[in-house]
Amino acid sequence: MIEQRPLAELANDRRFPPDPQFGLVYAALAAGNSQGSYWHAATWSSCWDQANNVLYLAGDRALDHAEFNQHWLQTVVPAMPARHVIKLRLLRNSQLELSDLLSPYQAQPSSSYFFRDYQQTLANNQLASQFALRQLDAELLQLPSAQPIIQEISWMWPSLERFLSNGLGLAICGKQTIVAWCTAEYLSADRCGLGIETVEAYQKQGLGFHLATAMLAACRQRGLQAHWECSSKNLASYRLAQKLGLQQQPGLISYGLVWL
Repeated sequence: MIEQRPLAELANDRRFPPDPQFGLVYAALAAGNSQGSYWHAATWSSCWDQANNVLYLAGDRALDHAEFNQHWLQTVVPAMPARHVIKLRLLRNSQLELSDLLSPYQAQPSSSYFFRDYQQTLANNQLASQFALRQLDAELLQLPSAQPIIQEISWMWPSLERFLSNGLGLAICGKQTIVAWCTAEYLSADRCGLGIETVEAYQKQGLGFHLATAMLAACRQRGLQAHWECSSKNLASYRLAQKLGLQQQPGLISYGLVWL
């Protein structure tokens, strides 16, 4: 029988192994700073990270395909938002065979790197005079150029109001226009994921490095360990994480991308 259970009960589910990246996600879910769901069945458990559309699957023996197929078709697929793509990540039992389940869909492997901040000395770089570093607050988010940030926050947080009261974010502005921003994602009492973006016309000017450095300093001031994830195909983000002195965690995080 498939049961949807309170997220708090997932902490006692032994099927979910210690995992730095999933630990970051679950801590934010438990803190109420992200949204998701938890299901438990006889041979598997799953957790849906609504923010990034990732379904984490863990099992302690052979997967009951008929039961999981019911879960996938009746619960997972109807719940997916308009982005129409889900990442399926297997925890521990990576040998589970899901090809029959995914055969009606377009699917492909995907992977990403995961980094953590280990308190290395941060660079003291200067921002060009035409730019200003600002806190992401309600006033700044009223600018027309803030719409992509508001959309991103709406994906990653339960509400804009919760982000403004609990979250953390910085932006670089030029002439009352936001040209780069960095927001807290998966925030909990001691951990924080970083989401960063630079408007294309302002890329390759060092703004991302300056912004990320300032955000790392802000996280440290609040006692938060910062985390950074990037696709294995995003070489610019990977190089920026290395330049910041972040420490890469062993191995790749493996996903399957499924277009619904």
